Amino acid sequence: MKSPQPILQTSEVSSLTPRLFIVDDKGGYYYVWQHNVAEASMPEIIDLSRYQFKALIFDCDGTLAETAPHHFAAIRSALAEQNLILPREWYFARLGLSRTPLFDEFEAEFKLKINREAAIARSEEIYCGNSQSISEIEHVAKIARQYSGVIPISVASGGGSV
Repeated sequence: MKSPQPILQTSEVSSLTPRLFIVDDKGGYYYVWQHNVAEASMPEIIDLSRYQFKALIFDCDGTLAETAPHHFAAIRSALAEQNLILPREWYFARLGLSRTPLFDEFEAEFKLKINREAAIARSEEIYCGNSQSISEIEHVAKIARQYSGVIPISVASGGGSV
């Protein structure tokens, strides 16, 4: 497969991260860009009509599902049980990190020790317990529904399963 090629010009996407990959009819793939969760503007970015593609691969967290506030609440609560405070701004500046690298940075920056096993287990328990309140990101889910049954669609995630 060839390297991903941006659909938008680099100057238009300097602060963005790739969240949707489009597999074309020649076996190549392209990535579509999306702002961070708080600034999502994919309806203005994606126009798939000009591309011939064979498959779509969506990221889950922050692309198909609005999970960031739920992950934050779960991790914040788990750390609070250890009398540790997770600053909101600090967490959201590190969106996309899984718990282990997040806890690495937390311990290094705040010079505090986390009982990781307990924090991970408890945050996953809290997150799963609140999963019914996670909402879809409507404009992205609409694209997935539009192409469902038409071409192969997959969801990829860097996070672990809970």
